[in-house]
Amino acid sequence: MDPLVLVTHQPASGTTVGCRGGGSDAIREFIERRQPVLAVSGHIHEAAGQDTVGNCTLVNPGPFHSGSYAEIEIDAGKVKNVRFIML
Repeated sequence: MDPLVLVTHQPASGTTVGCRGGGSDAIREFIERRQPVLAVSGHIHEAAGQDTVGNCTLVNPGPFHSGSYAEIEIDAGKVKNVRFIML
């Protein structure tokens, strides 16, 4: 079975990538229930970074308009490497 990857605009609540109450409780609940291997979000530019919920790696690459993005390697159904890049 292929790994589940979640891509959303808003991040999960209660995480460093969804700081100061800016995250979604519904997205957090989905991650806890379905346990995707990776959840990528944006929305909160100052919360660029990485966190985890259970076995799910959360990534907010930061604002692309400022040259920020992330390269994420998934191998054997697990996130192996997250690299943050600033142009």
